[in-house]
Amino acid sequence: MRKIDSFLAWVLMQVIKLYRLILSPDHSFWSRAFPFLGCKDYPSCSSYSLDVLKNQGFFKGVPKIIIRVLKCH
Repeated sequence: MRKIDSFLAWVLMQVIKLYRLILSPDHSFWSRAFPFLGCKDYPSCSSYSLDVLKNQGFFKGVPKIIIRVLKCH
């Protein structure tokens, strides 16, 4: 079960990193074009998500990530 948890966490971390590279208003090229679109929270939701997945895994981390994103917007 631990291997599945860590694999799913790794997959979701790669998706978040891709999002940060292409679409994120804080971390992608959009941040240079539109500096006022940044996140109001620190750390940003994507940074928080990566930390939670790394430290707590997929099954404990995803509910926390969902709550954080819902509070953000």
